[in-house]
Amino acid sequence: MKRLLAVLLTLAMLLSLTACGGQEQASASPENATPDTGNTAEQPDWPKRDISFICPAGAGGDTDYNTRLMARALEKKLGVSVVTTNVTGSNGAVCLTQYKDEPADDYTFIMTSTAVLSGNYATGLMDFGYEAYDPVCIYGISSGEVILVSADSPYETLEDLVKASQENPGSIIYGGPTGGATYLAGFLNLQENYDAGFSFMEAGDGADRITALLGGHVNVTNTALINCKEYIEAGQVRPLATMLSKAPSMMPDMRVASDDYPNTLLDTMYVCLALKGTDPAVIEKMNETMLDIIANDEEFRADYESMNLQEAFGMNIEDTTAELERQKQQFVDLASLLK
Repeated sequence: MKRLLAVLLTLAMLLSLTACGGQEQASASPENATPDTGNTAEQPDWPKRDISFICPAGAGGDTDYNTRLMARALEKKLGVSVVTTNVTGSNGAVCLTQYKDEPADDYTFIMTSTAVLSGNYATGLMDFGYEAYDPVCIYGISSGEVILVSADSPYETLEDLVKASQENPGSIIYGGPTGGATYLAGFLNLQENYDAGFSFMEAGDGADRITALLGGHVNVTNTALINCKEYIEAGQVRPLATMLSKAPSMMPDMRVASDDYPNTLLDTMYVCLALKGTDPAVIEKMNETMLDIIANDEEFRADYESMNLQEAFGMNIEDTTAELERQKQQFVDLASLLK
């Protein structure tokens, strides 16, 4: 009896050890392991209703166009409506100030540009930066601000224009938005760092600046290439240089302003922000969905590249936040010219 009991106990121990060893092997097996995505948040049951995009720029401009382009792609991907509302004023400061203290609802997002965020903060148009919101995704780079004159202007190059302003201070009117990144990197940088002698006139948003230039109210302005591309092609305006750090990928022959005038530089990117306190899992899902669209939605890519003259690209949340910080510091440094 004792011998039988000992045999049974030994068998039980062996079976137990075999079971434990098999379990450990299964857990370590690659085909059973869960990939480490770096995201510990559970995927939310979201969205359950329509999403609201708030755009601080006017209808018809580059920020508005790219907002609506992404909204259309998200509707197909998420199966809900994405409604865009334009709230304009003070180069986007009115909208961003209005919404920064709104309670998060997981369905409201601000679709703006890095130029608005960094420039408005640096010049004091806003007393807050991107940190007032939760970064979601940089989802593209603009066609670039182009320094323009009318087609009948005597100035063929940016160097011609700056030299003329030095020789006849105050005679050449530079139209732009008061404050903001385009003001800092364009007008103010040329005035303070390169002794240009322009006079300045507030000329509104990008589309308004074209109207002011064509109407002869200003002699030079800058606006996004997609705002003025048709006017360039029609021979109504003359582009002198892009303010991008390099020419648009689909217009590689365009002159680059910073090659001759360093710091005349503005890499405007389109960014989605969530209201502060939005569920991190919702932010993660929105970022992943936007990056999937950028990488795989051929209709989106074709429309984006056609209008922006740039290859489609996007950034994850970490890289988006780092780029917002980099540009903020760039324009804080430029704003020192105001002192």
